[in-house]
Amino acid sequence: MNAARLPPRHPLRPAHPRAQSDIIGRYGGDCAAGHPSPSVSQVNVRPAASNDIPPLLALVRRYWEFEGIAGFTALRIELVLQRLLAEPRLGAIWVAEVDARLVGYLIAVLVLSVEHHGFMGEIDEFFVVPEARASGIGTQLLAAAETALAARGCVRLQLQLGVANSAARAFYQRRGYTARAGYELLDKPLGAHA
Repeated sequence: MNAARLPPRHPLRPAHPRAQSDIIGRYGGDCAAGHPSPSVSQVNVRPAASNDIPPLLALVRRYWEFEGIAGFTALRIELVLQRLLAEPRLGAIWVAEVDARLVGYLIAVLVLSVEHHGFMGEIDEFFVVPEARASGIGTQLLAAAETALAARGCVRLQLQLGVANSAARAFYQRRGYTARAGYELLDKPLGAHA
């Protein structure tokens, strides 16, 4: 994320040296990724429900593999997803589905900020499968999160981004996101994850 904030459970890794279309597509950009994409009208973006957890786990695994994030443990992730769905005060999950199949998700967690006078959302994870990219699904997921979080009284939405990921940076900048001048993210694992 680009603003000062509490560190997330894990930082996003800088983008791998991949084709620009893959990176842009991951963030909902409009560059073709070489796959047929569903039309935007066929996509259903909605809040996740508990019965979404099994297919959501498969998407989380794909995201972690894409980003090179180590330590995926299905049971641990499932418990975190269940808790997030059971305790909306912690955040929310949105999913995108096409033909009753999940093709993307966005997870936002909530942080209470004294500096910003209220709750802030932080995008913890955001992923669209390669075959569904370049169709506006990422844009729809982000818009759904922004709308719902604003309705809940959140005063800002922030995220972290690999410094070399210029395609994703452009995606967010086109949607009004900017770096917070003079700040950078510092991170330290705590407890059992140290």
